[in-house]
Amino acid sequence: MTYQPDPAVKNAQSRARRHGLRLSTRANTFTLRDSNGHTVACGEDLASVAAHIPGHTMAETPPEWEQLIGEHLRMLTAAGRPPASIRLRRDQLTNMARSLQVPPLISS
Repeated sequence: MTYQPDPAVKNAQSRARRHGLRLSTRANTFTLRDSNGHTVACGEDLASVAAHIPGHTMAETPPEWEQLIGEHLRMLTAAGRPPASIRLRRDQLTNMARSLQVPPLISS
């Protein structure tokens, strides 16, 4: 079986290269280096390291949307959706929530 890297890692590596940076991964550690080889960021969480890449898109979910989006993602998981589809949906819903800049309207 061939190793398939996480699409989120590949995406972050591509963004880093476009800005003259290099994102490497060894074991569970991500390291972001500049063109001189100096470490810009290092850690076990891709999102926190990728935050140092200009124009990065891995944004936090607005707090007022977390519960609603979380419930939807749990429903997708229970329905057997692939992890890549769930990540994509999370990113889409987070971007939508950030763009709207209003809390969700929940009717009882």
